[in-house]
Amino acid sequence: KVLTMFLKFSHITLYVHNLDRAAAWYQEKLGFEASSIIPGRIASLRHRELRVSFDLEQVPEGETLGKFGPVPYLDTPDLDQVIHVLERRGVQCGKPASSKGGPRYSSFRDSEGNLLGLEEAK
Repeated sequence: KVLTMFLKFSHITLYVHNLDRAAAWYQEKLGFEASSIIPGRIASLRHRELRVSFDLEQVPEGETLGKFGPVPYLDTPDLDQVIHVLERRGVQCGKPASSKGGPRYSSFRDSEGNLLGLEEAK
């Protein structure tokens, strides 16, 4: 049996200081629609024509946003199995977690230190 590691591109997480301002900007200026918003924490936005989703995650005002960078996420059918395969290949993955009622996710870094995310498809 061949393992299907990835189903599709899931979303990109962008880090922001002011969640309300950023969510409004992406909606008003670029045509994104809010899928869900957890005030003061995260806003999930979707652009229908582009078929792309952005999660805007709020970080404290004093934090330098550049140190976070955007994080691309990949949908996977079986998070635990994909983590197992990646770790057998020498890739260190974060412990799986989930938001309240949201999908399970994890992350890992590439050879250059860029952060990539995994999200278990519902």
